[in-house]
Amino acid sequence: MRVQNFNIGEAVYQALANNEAVAAYVGSRIFPLVAPEGTEFPYIVYSRLSMTTARDKDSFFYQQDVMETVVICTETYKEGIDISMAVGAALQFGEREFNTSTGTISVMESTYDSGTEDYVNNTFVQGAVYHLKVR
Repeated sequence: MRVQNFNIGEAVYQALANNEAVAAYVGSRIFPLVAPEGTEFPYIVYSRLSMTTARDKDSFFYQQDVMETVVICTETYKEGIDISMAVGAALQFGEREFNTSTGTISVMESTYDSGTEDYVNNTFVQGAVYHLKVR
C-alpha cells in the first residue's frame, strides 16, 4: 500500500504558480483553503473536495481520484472569466510529475469537471472543480 497523497494541493499550487498566464493575473496570490484577510484582488484559493483510493482485489493501491476546487476572486466579472480560462489551461494536462515536500506525486491526468459562478460580498467568484487521477 502506498502513502495517500493528502498534499495534492502542492501539485495544484505548482501547476498554477508556474503557469505564466496565471501568474500574470494573480502573481503569488494563490492560497490553500482561505486567502489572508486584506488580500488584494485578484486571487485564487484551492482546496481538496474529495479523494478516493482505487485498489485491486489484493488491496494494492493503484490510483487515487482527487476532486480539487479552485476559486477565483476578482473585482470584475470579465477578469474572473479571463483568469478562469488561464487556470483551465494550467490545470488540464496529461501525465505530469510534481516534486512536493513529501516526495513525488505522479498525476496521470487532470481534467475539468464542473464549475459555478457567484457574486458574494462585492466579489465576483468563479469556481471550478478539477478531477486529478493520481498514481
